[in-house]
Formats: sequence, structure tokens, C-alpha cells
Amino acid sequence: MGNQNVPRDENTLKRRLAALEKAVQRLQTTPRAGKTSISGGRFEILDGGTLAVVDAAGHTLLTAGIVTAGGAVGIALRDTAGNLLLSTDWGSGDGTGLGWPAIPYTPTDFDTFKQVNGTDWASVMGAQAPRQHNQIRTSAYAYCDAGTTGDLRIEATADGGATWSVVGGPWPVTATGTTLIETCPLPAGAWGSLSGMALEARRTGGTGNVYIQPYSVVGVPSAGTL
Repeated sequence: MGNQNVPRDENTLKRRLAALEKAVQRLQTTPRAGKTSISGGRFEILDGGTLAVVDAAGHTLLTAGIVTAGGAVGIALRDTAGNLLLSTDWGSGDGTGLGWPAIPYTPTDFDTFKQVNGTDWASVMGAQAPRQHNQIRTSAYAYCDAGTTGDLRIEATADGGATWSVVGGPWPVTATGTTLIETCPLPAGAWGSLSGMALEARRTGGTGNVYIQPYSVVGVPSAGTL
């Protein structure tokens, strides 16, 4: 039995070709998706595909997937001049490429440590920064003279206000030394508002000094964010 889809005459073939041409024209003139949404699922780009956000002037602002001519995979955020602002580490495939925070050196000589010798809380060192996270992670080292004990704590304020509240501690300090690496929540505040942080110390026993060297304070995401 012959193929029933084969045109039986020349006119039928012409009509089918004309219909195909119209269908192709409709596809070519159909507007591309201008506003779409995905509900209850996920959109995947597979097999080496790349997502690119391009402005009206042709500048590629965001690339996710293939980010270099050599085929490196990652995420890249650029300005309209093409400068790389933020990226993943394309070389290793692990961690941040650009967008890292500065890590300053701090004194390690015990003679330069801050000293507290009173029983009232005293601010040792503070910091202010625009709020970008809901938590901060503070690192410091502290110790006491022989026969003396002390405490450390962290206070913070939000929205540039004058009201301070304790967000971490107290943590005990002894003559053998205490390494502090603690994550504390910031008081509620608006994103981008000025947040203040202070590391405080006091003596709780004996007559000697409490010595403190703050190392760093950085914003960290809330648990479950990463």
C-alpha cells in the first residue's frame, strides 16, 4: 500500500508548500517571551547552555553558564563598561572569584593588646557598617593576669540608633586564654542602614587586667541561607 501522505498531484504539493511557508512566517514574526513566570517547578539550562542578561545597548551584565571564550563555567556580574564586579572562581570551580572582603593584619604582640581592669563593662573596640546581613561573626583573643578572670560580650545597634543591646555573651576569660569565634544576630533593622557593633570586656575576679585583641567582624547570612 502506498504512503497516503504523499501528494497525488502538483497542485496539492504547491498548496502544502504555501501552507508551510505561512507557518514559518508566523513563527518568525511571533513576539518572543516578554514576561513569563514559572510556578511550581524550575527552569533548567542544560548541555552547556548559558543564561545572559543583556541591556538595550548590547552590554552583557549577567552571565550564568559559559563565562569565557575558553569555556569556563561560572557566574559573572559586569557593569556597562565590561568590568567584572562579582564572580565565582572559574579556575577552581570553588568559592568566590571577585567580590572578596579585605582581611587586615592585626597585632599579635601581647604588649599591644587592649587592657581592661574594671568590673564595669568597657568597650574595647567598635565598628560601623551598612547592614547587609542579619548576623555578624566576631573573632578575638583574650587572656587575664594570673589569679584574674573576666568576661567578653558583644553589643550592637541598628538603623544608626543610640539604643544598644547585648547580642552575644558573656564568654568567660581566664589566664590560660580564650579564643573567641562567635556568630551573633543583629538587632532588627532596614537593609543598608547603619549598624554599630562593639566588643566589650570586664574583670569578674582578682585584681589584675583582662587583655583583648579583636581580629575581625564580618556579616554572615542567616542559618539555612546557603
